[in-house]
This record gives sequence, C-alpha cells and structure tokens, in this order.
Amino acid sequence: MPASPVTNLLPTISGACRAAFFLFVIGHTLGAKTETTAAPTPAGFTERVACIASPDQSYASYTPSSFDPSRPWPILLCFDPAGKGDRPVRLFQSAAEKHGYIVVGSYNSRNGPWQDNRLATDALLRDVISRWPIDRRRVYAVGFSGGARWASNLGLVGMARAVVACGAGFPAGETPEAVPFDFYGTAGNEDMNREEMVRLECDLSKLPIAHTLQIFAGGHEWMPERLTNEALDWLDSQFRHVGIRDRYTALIGEEFKARLAAARTLPRREAFLEYSTLASDFRSLLDVDAVRKELKAIRKSATIGEPEQLAVKHRAAAFNEYLRLARDRKSPAAAALTTQWQDRANSPDNTPDRREARSLVAAAMLHCVAEARACLAAKSDLTSAAAFAEHSVQLRPNQPIVVFNFACLQALEDNREGALATLQLAARVGFKDIQLAWTEPAFRSLRDDPAFQGLFKEMKN
Repeated sequence: MPASPVTNLLPTISGACRAAFFLFVIGHTLGAKTETTAAPTPAGFTERVACIASPDQSYASYTPSSFDPSRPWPILLCFDPAGKGDRPVRLFQSAAEKHGYIVVGSYNSRNGPWQDNRLATDALLRDVISRWPIDRRRVYAVGFSGGARWASNLGLVGMARAVVACGAGFPAGETPEAVPFDFYGTAGNEDMNREEMVRLECDLSKLPIAHTLQIFAGGHEWMPERLTNEALDWLDSQFRHVGIRDRYTALIGEEFKARLAAARTLPRREAFLEYSTLASDFRSLLDVDAVRKELKAIRKSATIGEPEQLAVKHRAAAFNEYLRLARDRKSPAAAALTTQWQDRANSPDNTPDRREARSLVAAAMLHCVAEARACLAAKSDLTSAAAFAEHSVQLRPNQPIVVFNFACLQALEDNREGALATLQLAARVGFKDIQLAWTEPAFRSLRDDPAFQGLFKEMKN
C-alpha cells in the first residue's frame, strides 16, 4: 500500500476536540456511560438541535423509542458533504430503531474546507456527550463522499471504533499503512469512486481489521436504505468480538517489545539468532524494518560463522514444519510437535536446545493468536478462532489474556460450561481485570448465570 499523506490532515482535529474526546474515553471506566448534563432529545426524529455551547452549530438526531438513560448507548456520528444533517439521520432511523442506536447528523459538515468539519465535530461531540449516555466502545463515524473521508479521519485519530464510508475512503484517496478501526464501505456500481473503494477493500484485506465493501446499483450517493440494517448488523457482529481482537493485537505488540528488549541485552552472536527469529516471526504482523537494520548492523560488527547460520536455518525449518502441520486444524500433529517443544523448553539446563524450543513455542503462540484474530476479522469465524485460541492456551497456559480470550470465544460459541471453567483458569493464572470481565460483550449471555456471578465475586475477593 502506498504511504498516505493522511497524517498531514490529523492536526485538523482541534486540540479542544481531542481534549474533549480524551475526557470522554479515558475519564470513564470501560463500558461505562458518559455523564450527561443536559436533557436528551425526545424519542424519535428531531429535525434540528442547537448545540448548547455553540448555538451556530446544529444537528439532526434520532433517539430510539427504547431509550433508557440508565444505560450506555451506541451512536452514529454522521457527516453529509453538503451539510444536510437530516439526510443520513432519516436514512438510518429505521435501522437505528431496530438495533438501538442514537443517530446524529451535523448541519455544518462540508465536503470542504476541512475547518468546517473540525468545528462541526468539536461542537457535535461536546453536545452529544452532554445529552446522551454514550457507550464509549461504540462510537461510529458515518459519512458520504467528503464526509466519508472525514469519518475515516476520525477513525484514524481514535475517535471512532468503526467507520461506515459511502462513496469514498480515506483523505486523499490513499490507504494508510495502519488502520486502527473496522471499515464498512459502500459504492454504487456507477460511482466515480468505485475503483478507489475496490482498491481500498483489497488494501484492507492485508490488515488485521474487519472490513467489507457493498456495491449497489447506483451512482455517487448515500447507500440505499436497505443496506443500513445490514450495516448495523455488521457493526453489532464486530462488537461481539472486537475486544478479543484488540487484546490479541496488544499482546502481539507486547511480545515484540519484550523480545526486542531481551535481544538487545545479548552478546552479538546470540543476538544474531534472536534478531533473525524476530524478523521472521513478526514480519506479517508488525513493521520489522528496525529489526532488520539491527540485524544488518550485527552482521557487520560481529563474525557470524557457520554455527550461527545453521542455527537460524534449523529453527526456521522447525517452525515451517509446524506451519505445514497446522494447516490441518483437525490433525493432532501440530499439537504433538509443540508438546515436544514445551518439554524441551522446560529443561533445567540453559542450553541452545532449550533456547530454541522456547523461541519456537513463542512463535507458535503468536501464530495462533494472529490466526484467531484473522478468523474473527475476516469472516467472524468463531469455530476456527476458538480452535486457534485453545491451542494458544495449550502453548501459554499461564498467560492471563490468552486464557481470558479463549473463555470469551467459548462464551460466543454458547459453550457456557467451558467458558466458565476457562474464565476460572484465567483468574487462577493472574487475570485480575474485574471490570473488563463484567463488561466484556462475549459474556453478556452469562451475566445472569449464578455460576458466573459467583465466579465474579470470587475474582473481586
């Protein structure tokens, strides 16, 4: 993917808006609703709401009939390129009523200049969080044409967990190298930006996020109403496992940092092997250019002989054999191989063989969590994701997040008994985030279960 100039546009989010959103996100516990200070609009469609702090800014809104101020609600922040804020709100209101979403559409957003969008977002966000209890995990940006590009920009700066983009993608039409949000795209079959959206869908397939593109009969326009229900179905589906994916992504980053820090403490010849494995293990997961540069520097500053080269090749061959066996998830061969590695890794003697085995176990665990994440992002394939998650627990039974995520996937598969047993194991090996356990969407069906409530009390104590 080409490098994107989008980073040049990020400063168009004002410091005040970033500060407001920082307080909105960080100032509340996970999953908690925002604290409101003004009355929400009545249930149903409201054509115009003036922002309390910025009366020159206004928006249309839709509040579902089931609205209850005692719980947090998902919200769609909508941006029309011509400032017709009521257009997307009317478009989504039927689907929002069915799925339980608040919808707001700015009358001040524009196809350009970006300053109008910045001001509109400042005012809209401040007013919305003063009126409705918003679930900070479920803030979504929606836009058409230039409004879609602005919505994507909000995703890039962390203000939206997912983006619904109609008829356009990212600022300047380029896909960034990293996209931290899920993406639902639409385009008409005669849309002037159709090819951009098709190319974007191809680019996103290389990233660990959920994404889809829906082509409809039409031109450069908002999606047809029939797709709005499908879009919210998709957002709801992703929300069920987005926390699992995010935790796997964080775990991959933490593993990389820990192994890189350890590698930097090693003698040059030993570091050669560790940097080689880092470059190999993470090449499809993270940017490893810095590792490759350090590996190149080691080659120049130390004599790397045949024993070191052979060790790298031997380790690579062993891991490639594991990858070959792991293609067949029903075969026990991959699990048997990793069991052999674990036996070697538990040897009391700090030998090259033990170090290689530990490195291979770590690489296999990374492969499993990356595959589980990919299964969820690409197809919401719970069965395959759970199989990889189970194997990751076998590899790292004392890693709290690895065990916790497996419990989540078991719950999503309606395996209540298994989920409870695995959650109990997670607590035993050190999982202590009580608030996360209680608010995790995967455990929604378990919250009324006396066994879950009892386990939760045990964790609190």
